[in-house]
Amino acid sequence: MFPKLLRYQFLTISFLITIQLTACGESGSSYTSEKDTIGYNNGLEGYLYYSAADKYYELDLESGIARTLWSDADGDFWTITPSFDGQEFAVTMDDGIDKSRLVIIDRQGDILSKVVDKITLSGKAEISPDGELIAVLQQYYGSKPDRVPIFNRNGNIIQTYASDGINQIKGYTWHSDSSLFITENDSIFSAKPRTSEAPSLIKQFPGKLVSSINISRNGKQLAFVLANNADESEYHIYTSNLDGRNMRQLTDAEFASQGSPSWSPDGKFIALRHHVSDDMSGGSAHGTCPTIYIVRNDIPTVDLSQGETKEVFRLKRKDKKLTLPQPICAYSGIYWFGKPVSSALLQSPVKTNRFIDMEDGTVVENKTLLQWEKSGRARIQPACAAL
Repeated sequence: MFPKLLRYQFLTISFLITIQLTACGESGSSYTSEKDTIGYNNGLEGYLYYSAADKYYELDLESGIARTLWSDADGDFWTITPSFDGQEFAVTMDDGIDKSRLVIIDRQGDILSKVVDKITLSGKAEISPDGELIAVLQQYYGSKPDRVPIFNRNGNIIQTYASDGINQIKGYTWHSDSSLFITENDSIFSAKPRTSEAPSLIKQFPGKLVSSINISRNGKQLAFVLANNADESEYHIYTSNLDGRNMRQLTDAEFASQGSPSWSPDGKFIALRHHVSDDMSGGSAHGTCPTIYIVRNDIPTVDLSQGETKEVFRLKRKDKKLTLPQPICAYSGIYWFGKPVSSALLQSPVKTNRFIDMEDGTVVENKTLLQWEKSGRARIQPACAAL
C-alpha cells in the first residue's frame, strides 16, 4: 500500500500525463485507451472525408481524430470533392453574384487549375479517375432541362448530358474506366464522355426515384439511394452488380432516410448518412442532423432504428472537450479512402505563406499564418485543428 501522500502524488502525475497525451502535438495525438486497442471504430482503418456546416474534415477512422482541412467562415465554398486518388480536390464556390466558380486545388491548398467561373452549379464537381475531366451538375427546376456538362482542365466543355426536361438528374459518379454513371429520375445510365455515343440504360425503377450513386473501388458494385414510398419522404441504400443485377436493399428505418453511400476501399462496408424525421408520423426527414453510419455490405437488410452492432454502427470521433466518443454530423457527401497519398499537411502545422482565398479563388502569398488568421479570411487550417 502507498502512503497517503505518495498515492496523491501518483494520481496527480497520472492525471497530468493523461492531459499531455490528449493534447495536440507535433505527431498528432498519442491518446490511447482500452477501447482503442481494437481501433476507435471497431477496427476500421482509412480516412473518411465529409463536410459539416462550413468546414471540411478528414477523419482518421482508426484513431477517431478529425482534422479540419478547409474552413469557410463566410459560407463561400459549396462543395469539396476529393479526386479518385485523393491527391486533388474539386472546389465549387459562390462567386458573390449568384453564380459559381470551380477550381482544382492540391492538398497544400495551391490552385492547380481554375476551370470555370460565373456559371450555374447545383452540386458537387467530380474529377475523372485519369484527372483530365470534371463533371458538374446544372439544375434548372423545370425552367429548362437539367444538364451534366463535362469540362476539361482548360474550362472547355467536351460533352453535355441533358435530361428530357421533365425528369431531374440527381446523381453522378465516375467509374475507374472513366465512364460516367448518371441517375435521372427512375433510371441509372452509363455514359462515355469521350465518345459521341448516347448514354446506355443500366437499370430502371418504375414509379421510384433514384439519386446518389457510388461505385466500389474494384469497379464491380453499385451503391445508390432509392425512394421507397409514394411521397418520396424516405430514402434507403441499395446495392447491385455494375449491370444492375443482384439488387438488394441494404438499409431500412421507419420515418428515416439514408443517403450519400460510399464504399470502403475493400468493398466490405458502406459509409452513409442517416437522418431521422422530426415528425415521427412521417414528415420530412431533414429536420435532424444526419449522422454517419457504417454498415457491412454482406448482411441482410438492416433496420438502423434497432440499435448498433459490430456490423452496423455510428461512426465516432474524439472530441477534445468531451470524454465520450461523439457521433459525426455530416451535411453532404462522404468519401472513403484507404490512406492519404500525402501526409505532409496532416503531420505538422502549416508551414507555408501560400493560402487559398475562398472569396475570389486566388492564392494569397507572402502572408504569415498569423496575418491570415487576423484577416478573418477562409484558409487551410493547421494540422492540429480538430473538432
